[in-house]
Amino acid sequence: MVKLMNNFMSMRFPGLKAAFSLLVKRDLRRLGIVTTLQVFSAGLDLLGVGALGLLGALAVNGVSSQNSSPRITTLLKYFHLNHFSFQTQIAVLGGIAGLLLVSKTLFSIFFTRFYLYFLSRRSAQITTSLVKQLLQKPITTLGHVSSQEVLFGLSAGVNAITMGIIASCIMIVSDFALLIVMSIALILVDVTIAISTFVLFGVIAIILYWQMQQKARQLGTLDARLAVENNNNIMEILGSFREIVARNRQLYYGANTKNIQDLITQTRAELTFLPNVSKYVVETSVVLGGLMIAGIQFAIHDASHAVATMSVFMAAGSRIAPAVLRIQQGTVALRSNLGTATFTLNLVNTLKSAEFQSTENSLDSVERKFVPQIEIRNVSYRYPAAISNALSDVNLSISPGMQVAIVGGSGAGKSTLVDLILGLLPPSSGTIEICGKSPLDATRAWTGEISYLPQNPYITDGTIRENISLGYSSDHFTDGQIDYAIQQAQLAKLVSTLPLGKNSKVGESGGFLSGGQKQRIGLARALVSNPKLLILDEATSALDAETENEITEALSNLRSRTTVVIIAHQLRTLRNADLVVLLENGRVISTGTFQEIEAQNENFKRIVELNRF
Repeated sequence: MVKLMNNFMSMRFPGLKAAFSLLVKRDLRRLGIVTTLQVFSAGLDLLGVGALGLLGALAVNGVSSQNSSPRITTLLKYFHLNHFSFQTQIAVLGGIAGLLLVSKTLFSIFFTRFYLYFLSRRSAQITTSLVKQLLQKPITTLGHVSSQEVLFGLSAGVNAITMGIIASCIMIVSDFALLIVMSIALILVDVTIAISTFVLFGVIAIILYWQMQQKARQLGTLDARLAVENNNNIMEILGSFREIVARNRQLYYGANTKNIQDLITQTRAELTFLPNVSKYVVETSVVLGGLMIAGIQFAIHDASHAVATMSVFMAAGSRIAPAVLRIQQGTVALRSNLGTATFTLNLVNTLKSAEFQSTENSLDSVERKFVPQIEIRNVSYRYPAAISNALSDVNLSISPGMQVAIVGGSGAGKSTLVDLILGLLPPSSGTIEICGKSPLDATRAWTGEISYLPQNPYITDGTIRENISLGYSSDHFTDGQIDYAIQQAQLAKLVSTLPLGKNSKVGESGGFLSGGQKQRIGLARALVSNPKLLILDEATSALDAETENEITEALSNLRSRTTVVIIAHQLRTLRNADLVVLLENGRVISTGTFQEIEAQNENFKRIVELNRF
């Protein structure tokens, strides 16, 4: 049922098939069963409406003291009610009609609640799946997408797909089945009335649909874009607060925020108002249609037939009008949510080739035979859409316990080389092995043995302990492990001044910390798992000379058991390195000790002279 619905609706709503593809076959089968049961439950409405029609005709005959028509007599015999009194017949038929109609409503509530809860759980699973896929893709995969677009796609966009698109499709199918059932009821009573009723509601539904579908999608797309723009604006304000005040740009950002908020308010008001238009039009149509049909029936038929027909029409209309309204609103919701889901569907398309591989997350202190040796053979890399290589024919062999400094000017390829070593980028050609495995396989096989410290480590709005334990629960590491990392990163003095020590909050993005303190927390995070391979990306750039020397000395103490790879600009970091690798335009032009590189390369020698101390 869901598959047929998917194929039919996809022709009218591009993007619908992609939305349903996020559900696995088992989920589609479950939704198909629920939808089918909900469709069949519409038969209760048919029986209930028929009972009301019989009740109306019987009531007219009873009030006017007329004998029942042959059709009514036959139906009363069929239900074994012909021997009962008039009052009993009325009570029984009323009870049956009420029971059938209420039962249908209760079934609808049950099935609707089931698939809404079911889809809400699937929202969480879809988001989790996309995050897992994202973590398996090269770092360049989302280079053209802003972080706010990704955030929106993984949250509101996923919800729009499950609760706004898939749920709307199920509702439309169920209500469409109800319309078919009601058409049967009306045809059995009066073909002319049946045709008139469905022409009336059909024309209204088509007019409303064509008037609102494009507007709904445009508003949905605009709402998603404005939400992303608003998030970007707020993050820009929070991230550059000091610069905004220093440059006296408060009024500019205030006005910009007002403009965005005005557009969001207007767009969401229009989205909220759209369903009300349909509601009022349909309600008016039911009243006018009922008056028209009443006039026709009493003009050309006897009272018994007219009241029976009117009873069926009013009962059926009480079901048809809401169903037409829900279908019309459902199609509008589809258009709107397809616009909202654009970022998610684009993200799915980008990530669909990724496959998540489970990894070992244990950091138990057991020997795992990890040897921190790196072999780089004939490695080249070219970024997507670039016309030249960022790295070309790089060959390096880094032995266990070595401290290696990678140096070069801006754009020389240092960060690209580190991303390749970490497995964040796949080589365009050549191979990289860590302990005989590819970088990603090595990190999966020996979790915690490889650590990385970026130039600007991410700091959460948590405690020092939580920041050091990033990626693990706060109690994963022992106090001894946390204290060791704090000591090695020269954080002990800071921690001792805080009222809650390592359990003190650091503020959003580390707002209570200096740049150097943030880097030291990042270093403690890198050291807490006691890694055998440590990769540092200009990790001491925000430190004062004294602290940098202390950390450099601490890193030197790791020399016997830890391989350290450092991207460095400052000469203090280079002098103690076992191997200096000089990059220029993506090529290794010189390797050796600090003194050897200084003697071999005139540019490097000139930099040394300028920074002599």
